[in-house]
Amino acid sequence: MEKSEFFFNISKGVLRSVIVTTILLAIYSILMNFVDFSMKTVSVVYMVITCVSIVYGAIYASKTNGHKGWISGLSVSALYMLILLIITALINGGLGFSSVMVVQIMLALGVGTLSGMLGINI
Repeated sequence: MEKSEFFFNISKGVLRSVIVTTILLAIYSILMNFVDFSMKTVSVVYMVITCVSIVYGAIYASKTNGHKGWISGLSVSALYMLILLIITALINGGLGFSSVMVVQIMLALGVGTLSGMLGINI
């Protein structure tokens, strides 16, 4: 497999992750109109949506590539989180790092790596 095909599959995995995030956030925002959630619940739901999206994108990329699953998963999760951070910075007018954000990034990278390994083996 050529490097360009490898990176193209990573890009498709990231795109699929972003699409899943968009769909799940749309469903969640509709649900929020009818149910009042606490801020703690909202934070947990956002993290679950992020993890589900990364799992899907990482499994897709590693399964499509057929090898180097952990690198595929790590790459998908890193690029996905970079896109998420850029969007957050644009919306908030800046990016303030906190310990919670660092934990979220580390969790996302770990989930992506493990999902990439899983994608090779299923």
